[in-house]
Amino acid sequence: MGEIKLGMPIEQVKKIVPNCEEYQKSKESKHPTLACDDLNIHIFFGKNGKCEGIEAHENSNISYKGHHFFKKSLKDNITFLQKLDPEIVETDDSWISKKLGIALWVEVEEDLNTVMVFVKGYYDKND
Repeated sequence: MGEIKLGMPIEQVKKIVPNCEEYQKSKESKHPTLACDDLNIHIFFGKNGKCEGIEAHENSNISYKGHHFFKKSLKDNITFLQKLDPEIVETDDSWISKKLGIALWVEVEEDLNTVMVFVKGYYDKND
């Protein structure tokens, strides 16, 4: 997303977005997260200290192949991902494409809340 790339070390990310707050997402979190409120994103890091995921929240300008997620309906977003990845995984509140490295989350039915891009294997690990 922009200058921030998956696989980038945390030190390099902090130079690009110096005004982000570092925190632990939950008590169980083993690795840091950067909250960049001015950009409406959270950046997740793995045990190697490299960026493994970037979560964009409402009002973010996130797009993939010209598809602007927050400018489309949830149904349009799901259809877009399914055309590119017929094996999309659906849960109660999310749609995950491991092939594309993109996940959609909702908090309220029919209202997209976050879009996440992630590295291959992000959803296959237990740490």
